[in-house]
Parts: sequence; structure tokens; C-alpha cells
Amino acid sequence: MTLVTGSYFSLVVLCYRSGRSLVPFVERLRHVLSRCNFTWELVLVGNYIEGSEDETPQVVRELAERWPDVSAVVRPKEGMMGWDMRMGLMPRAANTSASSMATGSFRSRLLSRVS
Repeated sequence: MTLVTGSYFSLVVLCYRSGRSLVPFVERLRHVLSRCNFTWELVLVGNYIEGSEDETPQVVRELAERWPDVSAVVRPKEGMMGWDMRMGLMPRAANTSASSMATGSFRSRLLSRVS
């Protein structure tokens, strides 16, 4: 596959309280993105409420360690969903960015449209 020069796409996924259900979702997203003819990255935002037992931050870190095209943003929450999105977009230098939430039925609808 030939990559389009200069094109770079960042997909920021808000993963709050997704836990281990995030793993198959990210695997499917990577599969779909791998079929694209541009350079991409998947940014997983696993921000958390301090003191909670949410395993999402650890899952996000593990996924980022597994694949070089996946990165993790994990911080104690200082705001709501808009703040989480800003945290995911801040370190990006992409030409194009998109966002998603890794929750509920949105997952299957997103993937069925993209596949």
C-alpha cells in the first residue's frame, strides 16, 4: 500500500470507564485504519477520577505499549468530556483529527459504517 505523502490522521477515542471492553474495539479500529492509504494514529484517552477502581487507564497504557500507532493520554480528570477531548487533541500535530467514544452501541454503528 502506498501512503499519501503529508497526510496524517489522528483518531481520538474517549475511553472513560470502558475497561477491558476497549481491547476488541481498538483491535477492530486498527484493522479498519490499516486499510487506509494515509498515515494515522489512534489516541486513547483514559482519564480517570482519582480514587476510582476504573481499570481503563491501565488498559489504555497496555494497548499503547502493544502498538506503535496507538498512544495513551491518561490523567486524573479535571473536567468533563470536553476537557478529556482537549487532552487527547493537545499533543497531536495531525492534518485531520476525528473523535469517538468507546461506549455502548456507538461502537458497532461506527465500525459498521467504516468497514
